[in-house]
Amino acid sequence: RVDKVKLAGFTMRPAKKVRPPIIEQCIGHLECKVRNAVEVGESTLFVAEVLEAYADESLFSAGRWNVEKANLLLHVASKLFLTSSGAVIRAQ
Repeated sequence: RVDKVKLAGFTMRPAKKVRPPIIEQCIGHLECKVRNAVEVGESTLFVAEVLEAYADESLFSAGRWNVEKANLLLHVASKLFLTSSGAVIRAQ
């Protein structure tokens, strides 16, 4: 019942090839069509075809991601996150 998109401050915009929108603040996007869903224990494995892939080219250098500039958010465990610049974030 919480609007997580609004709470996080994300901006949604139309995708290029699929109906669900993309998050404008993401540094890269994979637009996919699900081809199969396989039950794997307690989870479901989705097999998909990538229809469109694109990313913020300003975050590439010499054909590689510039992770310091991208400042990626990494989930460690539970409510603990790290950024690629070393900041520690605890979710509420």
